[in-house]
Amino acid sequence: MSHESNDRHLTPRQIINRYRKGEYVDESIDAISSAISSCRQPFNSNAVPFPTNIIENVYENIPLSKTMYERQKEGKSTEDIDVPDYPQLKEILTDLSYPPLWESMQEGVTDVSFVEIIRDRGLNGKYHLDGGQTSCTRVTSVVSLLIGETVKQAGLSPITFSLCLNMMIK
Repeated sequence: MSHESNDRHLTPRQIINRYRKGEYVDESIDAISSAISSCRQPFNSNAVPFPTNIIENVYENIPLSKTMYERQKEGKSTEDIDVPDYPQLKEILTDLSYPPLWESMQEGVTDVSFVEIIRDRGLNGKYHLDGGQTSCTRVTSVVSLLIGETVKQAGLSPITFSLCLNMMIK
């Protein structure tokens, strides 16, 4: 899948053409959905676009995952927590909030039990990013530098959190 990294945005026609070819489309989910829904031509594919900025959304919404963790720890439901409508965001935040996993990512924890927890729960490679694992690792690195403070504020180790996220998304 090809990637273009520039500051200009694709036209709806370019989005449609790339989507049809199965190429990676680095645009917002709103732009992609709008272009596809306004297109009068049929698609012979039911692929769902999954842009790289899901990682940014996870970082920005980690406080919601902390709230989910706290509720689960108390034995309460997390269903009423309002998560922004973004493909698979709620599922990723819910998986990250699993109490043993959350506790293994906390600042000061020196073991690597998160690896075993991710494997046991079937989270290793559960989420797919069009750009692949290399792209995920790069995006996670950049996002952690830009907005990684939210992870620290949630009481998690930024390095461990990044490793977990990279294991879950491929």
